Amino acid sequence: MILEKLDNIKSCFNENTLLSKAAEFALSFNPDSPTGRYEVDGERIYAIYTHNTTQEASEKEFETHQKYIDIQLLYSGELIMGHTFGAGTESTSEYNTKNDIQMFSKPKEYSKVAMTGGEFVVFFPHDYHMPDCCVTKPSGIKKLIIKVHV
Repeated sequence: MILEKLDNIKSCFNENTLLSKAAEFALSFNPDSPTGRYEVDGERIYAIYTHNTTQEASEKEFETHQKYIDIQLLYSGELIMGHTFGAGTESTSEYNTKNDIQMFSKPKEYSKVAMTGGEFVVFFPHDYHMPDCCVTKPSGIKKLIIKVHV
């Protein structure tokens, strides 16, 4: 997992890689764009732009992805992301190959990563994460999720 300011995204990845190409897209993306899916490099890199409402952590589960790295950029709002490496979790769903996702129960202990607008987090396939939890009460967020094939 990486947590950093959006201004520093290019320095986090080696040049001429899929991750650096994703970073270039992130820096050029206009948060006034409509929500939806954006093709960056076919199925190797694509992005999903959302306007969501955070939820209580008690309503959420952890997730993992096998085929893609998640770069989640928060443009506005604030949230908490849960993070663990899997200890104490149990699978609550089968792996969905079409959507590249598997859900897991919440462990007793996990890290809570606070984010505000202008920050991004990178979750690799070994990172179990619980996105979009509210800080104090549910609130609106604008977030870009860039999926980078591993």
